[in-house]
Amino acid sequence: MKKLLFIYLFLLFVLSATVAGENRVVVIGIDGWTASSLSKADLPTVKRMMREGASTLSVVDELPTNSPTNWSSLFMSVGPDAHGLTSEGPMKAGYVPKYPSVFTLLRDQKPQSEIGAFYEWHKIKRLFSKGALNHSQHLPRMFDVSLVLSVAPYIKQKKPTLLFFHIDATDHRGHTNGFDSPKYLKTLEKYDKKIGKIENFVKKADVFADTVFMLVTDHGGKGFHHGGDSPEERYTPLVVYGKNVKKGYVIEREVKIEDIPATIAFILGVEPPEEWIGTPIDEIFMK
Repeated sequence: MKKLLFIYLFLLFVLSATVAGENRVVVIGIDGWTASSLSKADLPTVKRMMREGASTLSVVDELPTNSPTNWSSLFMSVGPDAHGLTSEGPMKAGYVPKYPSVFTLLRDQKPQSEIGAFYEWHKIKRLFSKGALNHSQHLPRMFDVSLVLSVAPYIKQKKPTLLFFHIDATDHRGHTNGFDSPKYLKTLEKYDKKIGKIENFVKKADVFADTVFMLVTDHGGKGFHHGGDSPEERYTPLVVYGKNVKKGYVIEREVKIEDIPATIAFILGVEPPEEWIGTPIDEIFMK
């Protein structure tokens, strides 16, 4: 009888641990992603995540609407008046971020966490504080072979708590052929398939039930450029999908780019510093 009771309690413990799981976040940053592209491009993966998750097409980005400014705000939850990055000028080798990013906070508060990043734009690695990442890898282009040989085994073996991807091909195509041009939209469609592959890697690693996916961007674009204050450049999409996220939920309140790292911290149970100005978008989660 005691043996049966022990077995029952052990199985109950294992089941409880499995159900609770560890919250994980996969952030996929699509550089130069326009809100208008969602009505023009064939994006089955992204649109499925929108239907099965929460979304908005009007995240307010910081000025100037460029990559250093807004990736910094998206990582550190402070504005350009604080982090000081309004151009690529300061982003030289040896640059030290002025404020803790969500990656640094997770490392400090939960040091055993596995934190990784794969990025097409090599300079973005300078926004990660030293020691914040367990794995940092530059993939000049996220070809399918790179995903299979580098990303898939990393996810399966390490099961990261926080994983970041940076896609630069979209911004490059916007500057070369025009934002929302046929070639820009075709590039988005190619990466839509790659986002689906990343999702499948997470499923194969048996951590899908614990994972929240966030599709984010730093700015939009107009014509061949960005940096200005036009709606096309400044108001951008956000998609949140996965564990405990409400399905088909349209975010109605104003969302600022600094709210994104605050939401990641909220999911992972990380305490933000006083300097952070973002607030978690907690209404998108089921109670």
